[in-house]
Amino acid sequence: MALDLIGDAIGLTGRIRERIGEALGLRPEQVMVTFTHAHATPETIGLTDHRVHPQWVDLVANRAADAATQAVANMAPCRLFVGEGQLAGVAVNRAARDNKDGMARLSESERKRYATLDETVRVAAFCRENGSILGTLFSFACHPVCVQTQGFISADWPGAALRRLEARHQAIFLNGACGDADPVRMRSYEALEWTGQQVAGKVEEILAKRTASERPSEGPALGARRRIEIPRRDAGCIEELEREGRQLEAAAAGEARDGPLHERLFDVREKLALARMPSTLDGEVQVLKIGPLVLVGVPGEMVACVADDIRRALPGVNAWVVGYANGYLGYAVSELSFRTDAYESAPGRWSPLAPGGGERLRDEAIALARETVSLGCGL
Repeated sequence: MALDLIGDAIGLTGRIRERIGEALGLRPEQVMVTFTHAHATPETIGLTDHRVHPQWVDLVANRAADAATQAVANMAPCRLFVGEGQLAGVAVNRAARDNKDGMARLSESERKRYATLDETVRVAAFCRENGSILGTLFSFACHPVCVQTQGFISADWPGAALRRLEARHQAIFLNGACGDADPVRMRSYEALEWTGQQVAGKVEEILAKRTASERPSEGPALGARRRIEIPRRDAGCIEELEREGRQLEAAAAGEARDGPLHERLFDVREKLALARMPSTLDGEVQVLKIGPLVLVGVPGEMVACVADDIRRALPGVNAWVVGYANGYLGYAVSELSFRTDAYESAPGRWSPLAPGGGERLRDEAIALARETVSLGCGL
């Protein structure tokens, strides 16, 4: 189940799984709820004080269950083909681009790891016996932020890609580990269209290379999930942060909103929001194995080098790391990010995990994937 929303820190995943369970009798481990992470959508990840209405949450959950019910009612026998291709010049590692001073603190090998960029477009086609395509899954690791500052709701570039692909067949977009990947073109509708067209064109190119001689692997569909607890980063003393916040509020009363005191006040408020969170954060990793395809769902914004570790640990497996799956724990970065003072690891509600949290998610995902794959005729 993929939704055109920024993510889930408000219980949407549990509500959708509950509704689908009631309608179809599926267990939670059989349902992966993913989000495209399009930024020009309602605030559902808790980074601001703007809250969506509870009735809207129920509406989304009910619509998701309706979609799942329709999908099950229209199931048909099919074979699964998995392919991939490289798409250069569409995404950029923004952490490496914007943090030259921080990268200077790293060794050459560490800089190479820090600057990892996944430019792979991954495609899975569900094909009828006559070879025609019933539907596709596709994945590309890139933030949907082409129009994030515009005054309207938008599915961003994944929406443009889906419009093109769905003119021929059903399609679902699964975002990858795009925590440090931005589109090279931003801040316009033209950038949105261009990015979506580039990705959709690569998907079509990969699909066109399917041949009658291909013999996809067969195997059972399996699902597993694991709850984990990760320490929350230390943000300081609540009382001291509250005191500093009050002092800054008074001092910044006559300053322009973009002034230095307001910037400091924003930082203090973010640290205060962190300090008020539980000392450990609850998350979930999930693995779905569908024939030769293995979907590894992680609940947040994993960066490319950490996701690359997961794929390298699963040799010979068509493993897709699916970001923004089943919840939101903010950025899942490598320990290198904390050493470079990067935005992705700055103390804020977008980065609540303590150092080592990204590696913890990675290791749990690897372990669960290995267990799941071994059940379906092993690594």
